[in-house]
Amino acid sequence: MSLNIKEVENVSKLKPFKRYQYFLRKVADFEELWTIVDENNEISLSHIDNSKLISFWSAKDFIKSNLSGNWKKHKPEKIGLDKLGKKIIPLIIENNYLINVFPVNGKSGFVVNIEEFAGQLLFETATKRRKCLRFNDTGRKFLFNPFLKLKLGILLIDS
Repeated sequence: MSLNIKEVENVSKLKPFKRYQYFLRKVADFEELWTIVDENNEISLSHIDNSKLISFWSAKDFIKSNLSGNWKKHKPEKIGLDKLGKKIIPLIIENNYLINVFPVNGKSGFVVNIEEFAGQLLFETATKRRKCLRFNDTGRKFLFNPFLKLKLGILLIDS
């Protein structure tokens, strides 16, 4: 997804939670997200207090403002939803990372834990595609998370 300069500027000026909502919509639309990797293609992490954070953006164009300081030699990397579910989410869970969604100019974006992130991304993806609906043994509909293959983000829906 390539963006025009005006969109990058306008979205970058939004408050962190509004950027997070924008991120969820765009990731659901294009089924990809972006992060930063170092010279060894390892995911770059930031730190806040005693927590390690992995950063995500909805498009490569938003990352440029963050490639300075310690991340000057780092580069953007695209992640599809399949890779997110099979490799990145387990890494986040195993290491108890938080998710920093859409930082701008080296400042934190909206910081969220994996349960909230996966649930909200699942809901947005399901809403966009009207997929993921299943019935449980009680006959109630729920959203099932096929790409994460984890018991995260289950949302019961009253019929």
